Amino acid sequence: MKQTTKTLLGLLVMLVVAGAIGGAVLWTSKDEQKKTEAKDKTEKLFDFDKAQAKEIKLSRDGQVAVRLTRAEKGWKMTQPVQTGGDETAIDTLLTALAGLKQKKDLADEKDLKAYGLDKPRLEAVVILNDGKEQGVQVGIDNSFDNTLYLKTLGDPSVRVIDGYQKASLEKTAFDLRDKRVAGLDDGAEGKKLEVSGIKSPYAVEKEGSAWKLKSEPADGPAVEGIISNVKSLRATGIAAEQAKSLKDYGLDKPSAVIKISGGADKDAFTKSIFNTAVTYPGFETLVTEEVEAPGHDGTMIPLSIIHRKDLKLDGSSPAILSGYGAYGISYTPSFSALHSIALHGVVFAYAAGEDGSQTVPDVAWNEPRGPVYGGGLSSGPVRRIPTSRRAALYALDAQTGKELWTSRGAIESWNHFSGLTVANGRVYIATFDGVLYCFGIPR
Repeated sequence: MKQTTKTLLGLLVMLVVAGAIGGAVLWTSKDEQKKTEAKDKTEKLFDFDKAQAKEIKLSRDGQVAVRLTRAEKGWKMTQPVQTGGDETAIDTLLTALAGLKQKKDLADEKDLKAYGLDKPRLEAVVILNDGKEQGVQVGIDNSFDNTLYLKTLGDPSVRVIDGYQKASLEKTAFDLRDKRVAGLDDGAEGKKLEVSGIKSPYAVEKEGSAWKLKSEPADGPAVEGIISNVKSLRATGIAAEQAKSLKDYGLDKPSAVIKISGGADKDAFTKSIFNTAVTYPGFETLVTEEVEAPGHDGTMIPLSIIHRKDLKLDGSSPAILSGYGAYGISYTPSFSALHSIALHGVVFAYAAGEDGSQTVPDVAWNEPRGPVYGGGLSSGPVRRIPTSRRAALYALDAQTGKELWTSRGAIESWNHFSGLTVANGRVYIATFDGVLYCFGIPR
């Protein structure tokens, strides 16, 4: 056999072996990913969206100690007292419950008393919008390996979790109540500050962007500092829910009284043609789900799905899929009226016409050096304008994707990230040269 032939055969064998190894590695990687996903699902105790929680109950020794309900403007505490809820603390509690994972399942253990679960000392229950309840009952600690015994509602199986998770569940009424002393949001704007009860009382008022004291300029930063300090005051405890005598606390004759007044309610608007109430019949049949789907490299990517309640997610129905992940920016989950026209059998799509070449590549958030932003489109009009093309708008059949109509060459320039707007039976698109196009399709 010639040396050349031997060399070629050797190279072929190496390629075959390398391909086999590469295939084995790819198969192993995907298999490991599936095992990891399956393990994660097995370990998780709950599967609920914390945004769907409408009520939380925390019980100690069989008695409800804390009850929280979600109101129109946030969480409220209804037991043991009627007061506002601490939004951050409550969200942290829900996150902890939704993310609880077990270390192991003692399914064969029937003696609940041995684990302190015959009479659980702590119970945390979440009631969802659909009326379903999910929760845990907590038993005793295992100091040997720093674990904790618990079981889920309606399931007699004894489960084991890491002991450190106990702190996220053992919350008192004070932990979860609104602790703002002044009851003001951090973002609330003060328009007037009045200080009385002191030797030289004063009042300052904001006119435009300037603070005035008796029509004279006031020290704006000092005023803003006082308001900021008052807003940031947080209680460290409750001396009395309803004091019988303020004198016992030195509050019958306070050493100072600080009053902050705001401007007009930012949520109150004068009715006009710009804020006329609009209803969208049919939207009450829609639901949303937050899931994760594997990307091309196996990375789990957050995905928001909006669909009719009666629709089976089996891959047989058409869908509008959109995503964005350049410049270190990702889409915020939202619903657009533009998508709703698919309910009526029509989908609008457009080709932006913009030169999409990348001058510097981004580095993804999950890559070793990432995230590195700064890649993306060149912002220089000298390069972008000549290499971009005209945008085009299309109307497609929502079921088949068949083209129903197109703007063809009617749009003179290209579009950059402004998207489409649908209103009053028309579709609007703006282009780089500052022109707003409006299209209406004959019935």
